[in-house]
Amino acid sequence: MYSFENISLLQIEVFLTVAEQLNITGTAKKLFITQSAVSRWIQKLESCLGVSLFTRTNKGVLLTEEGRALYSEIKPLFSKLDMALHNARADDDKAENVIRIGCPEFEELSEEIIALAKQFGKIYPKMHVQWKLYGIRALVDHLIRDSLDCVFTYSIGFRDLEGTTSKQIKKLDSYFAVPTLYGAVRGTELDVSKLADKDLYLISLTEMKNAEVRTVNVCKAYGFVPKRIKYVADKPSIEVAVKTGMGFTVTGQDFGRYFRSEIDLVKIDKPIDEEQSMIAVWCPATCSEQAKTLIDFILEII
Repeated sequence: MYSFENISLLQIEVFLTVAEQLNITGTAKKLFITQSAVSRWIQKLESCLGVSLFTRTNKGVLLTEEGRALYSEIKPLFSKLDMALHNARADDDKAENVIRIGCPEFEELSEEIIALAKQFGKIYPKMHVQWKLYGIRALVDHLIRDSLDCVFTYSIGFRDLEGTTSKQIKKLDSYFAVPTLYGAVRGTELDVSKLADKDLYLISLTEMKNAEVRTVNVCKAYGFVPKRIKYVADKPSIEVAVKTGMGFTVTGQDFGRYFRSEIDLVKIDKPIDEEQSMIAVWCPATCSEQAKTLIDFILEII
């Protein structure tokens, strides 16, 4: 059992950055602190937790099993911190001027939508755009329970959601994400023979079963079937699994952005049954006019 006494946000930020950079020097430059400070904060965190989070190598550091587990749990929570601080400004009696939007915890969608929401807020200063990141299941729940005015998310799993209306924002490319250590990628070519006996990693959600079928069909289009399908709770867990060579996945272009030296992405260029898109989804009975204005604004921009 971890002990979280005397653990600061700075320690967590340093840990996450080292886990993504896998380099003390790179972390120090990114956070504008000294290398000795990085090492000191990591040692202090390891001491508080009573576990080793990294192993040191000549080229940098590697996450231990405990480090990978901690990263997959903390990363999504830390990513929500900026959201919470921003949204705190809307927790007053001006709810009628607040547009509540939700995005999944995937940078490919959330970063672009949040940037556009900020732009919208400058043009319409009397409307406060409140954005929140959720896992897929929570995103569905909040939309149906009217905790969100609209959701910007993936078409697969949301396009036919009962009681909602959707519009396509733009098409999204799909990629094989493969551990570099497999040696399966040469330039832009994928040697699928090296994936036939490997595990396919997916997020475990009943709402996304059609995504499972689509992913297996993508593999079949390339002439192979994965050894088996393994399910994990969230995207960070898949990134760690792929990064460490436990298996591969089919995903978007933002996957593993912090681990690109250890993960190869190969664009899927064969015809597939269902293409992935970014869509806006809302419940017509409860969606505010302000939210519809935001949706139209984003449609025009993109």
